[in-house]
Amino acid sequence: MAEKKPSERLGPLPAELQPDVAELAALLRDLLDETGLPLTALAVRIHWDKGTISRYLSGERVPSPEFIEALFREADKSKEREPELLRRDQARDLYLAALQVSNKRSLEVEELRLTLAGVEKELQASLERISKLSGKIVSRKRQLKDTEQEIDEIDQRPELVAPATASLALEGRRKSLVQQRSQFEENITTLQEALEHERKKRKEAEDERDRLKRSLEEAEARLLPVGDRQHPGSIAFLPAPTTRSGQMLEALLVPATCYLGPLYLGWIYRYMSAAPAAFRWGTVLAVALPLWLLYGTYGIRQPGMPRAPSFILAAVITGGLFLLGGAMR
Repeated sequence: MAEKKPSERLGPLPAELQPDVAELAALLRDLLDETGLPLTALAVRIHWDKGTISRYLSGERVPSPEFIEALFREADKSKEREPELLRRDQARDLYLAALQVSNKRSLEVEELRLTLAGVEKELQASLERISKLSGKIVSRKRQLKDTEQEIDEIDQRPELVAPATASLALEGRRKSLVQQRSQFEENITTLQEALEHERKKRKEAEDERDRLKRSLEEAEARLLPVGDRQHPGSIAFLPAPTTRSGQMLEALLVPATCYLGPLYLGWIYRYMSAAPAAFRWGTVLAVALPLWLLYGTYGIRQPGMPRAPSFILAAVITGGLFLLGGAMR
């Protein structure tokens, strides 16, 4: 019996998959078969999680561009062939189409990355063009200087001082040099205009690159999981602000709420002395508990910080502010 291909061990693709997602998964399975590696061996080879690869190949998740490229490299290496650019372009188009139907925010991020990569490539090409134009200008100026120097030497020859005895050959050479000088001057002017135009284009490309980087950072921030926003005081259950003023407002909102809330609550508690104890403490807990959770989760905790220390610290600060508010007159 013929040995099964690696992809045949995965089972058929689900019938409910979107066409573009199914086509991308089928292409990945073909690449897997070309590597000749079982899933476990492939995961070890490319340093990827086996479960994640399985979800990619079953169409449950859209793979990352890095995984697609790693799979292409393994297939090319196994078949001992040059990189297949056409199939890579096809995979990229399918990847973007799959993101379109499965995750529009990821699609926005990927399109921004591709656009930014194109601008970076154009900036590199522009730098090379500027370097070549600058080199040509320096070369032409050097040739112009040599030509003018030769013209000056001819003008000082005694043959031209006395026209009756002037050499026709020397006169012809001088006319030729004068024409060359004019050509060099025109050429330098043209090159300088081209250089100035290229520098303007590069400046525009740099501005576009900076704009794309800001847009990419904002788009990536909207993809971050809850609690993992990268600026202090971020409220993860609200949409990420996209302007500097919005980020500043959000950064102030949590600290202001978490600091002023317990102070005000402690101050109010003093004037509830006539109320039953159960009512007073029930009111305190109803207000203080959400403030403590909010402060511990978003006011103190930074990405990568363990939750327990942040909640302990938040409890100490919230309690201290409550007592301070109660002592205020």
